[in-house]
Formats: sequence, C-alpha cells, structure tokens
Amino acid sequence: MRPEHVEYDVVDDHIGVIAFRRPRAVDTHGAHHAQLLRELDDAWRTAAEDSRVRVVVLRSAGRHFFARPDGSGGGEIRHQRHYARAWRDIPKPAVAAVQGRCLAGGVLLCSPCEHVVAADDAEFSHPGPGAEILDGAGRHAAAGRTLTAAEAQALGLVTTVVPLAALHRTALTLARGLGLGGAA
Repeated sequence: MRPEHVEYDVVDDHIGVIAFRRPRAVDTHGAHHAQLLRELDDAWRTAAEDSRVRVVVLRSAGRHFFARPDGSGGGEIRHQRHYARAWRDIPKPAVAAVQGRCLAGGVLLCSPCEHVVAADDAEFSHPGPGAEILDGAGRHAAAGRTLTAAEAQALGLVTTVVPLAALHRTALTLARGLGLGGAA
C-alpha cells in the first residue's frame, strides 16, 4: 500500500529525501497523525537500509513544516519522542529543511537531524519537558513562546537560516557535501 502522507525518494544517487506530501491532513486529525508517524518511521527505516543512501533530508512539501500543536496531552509527544530516538540511531547524517510553523512535535521530528536549515519565515515552539531538544538555558529561553528562525539558531536549535526561496536548494547542497564526506 502506498503511503498517504509521506514520500521517499533518492536523489543525486545518494540522498534519501523524506517528504511530507500532505502536512495539512495532520493539523486536525489525531488518526492522521499516528499514520504519519508510522509512515515517517517506514521512510527512515528505508533510508537506513538503502545502500545507495549516505545522507537523509527531511522536508515538508506544504506551507508549514509541522503546524499541528500538541493539543492532546503528552501522549503524542511521547510517541514522537520514541520515534525520534530511533531515527537518531540511524548511522547516516540527516538534514531537516524547515519552513513556516514547526510547532511542538515538529521540533521533535527535526531532532534526529544533525543540521536544521530553516527558512527565514520559520517559527518554532519547544515541545515541552522531557523532549531533550534544548539544554536547560535554551529550554528556559524558549518556554511558553514561539521562536523566530533567528532566535532558534541563537539557541542551537537551527544550524542555518536562509531565505524561503533558497531553503530546499540549501538543504540539498548541504546533504550533497555530507554525502561526499564533507564536514558535518
């Protein structure tokens, strides 16, 4: 069965691209969210097992990377944290390309990535206690508010901030360098 929310493709012979095809579907329906996580897990595992792939790029095809706030308590965040830890163990470098909103669990989805390239329009909110994304000072600075891409970069959540028009090109350029043995 073809995934409903996630596409996986290999570009440039060595970059595994994991893309949300329908990120808006997860904005309001919890069942879609669980399916999205399963499909993301399948894509990450495929990239891990694909001998052609030397680096992974995680991106959203929509206006926002992950616009769904966690409104259901800690259950969804716990599931995302579980998956994010598993994806972090994949022995290939990863780059996230983030535009628009990256709320709560979206930050967790980026956490397995060594590099987070953010569009200058990106906004981030911390997923809360136990998320293991920011250190104590960063968590305190981010608590209860939405961060701009520049603020997220200053706290170490984002590696690079670029204009929206350059986001995917920049993420792929970084991935090419990493895949060819460039510095991480």
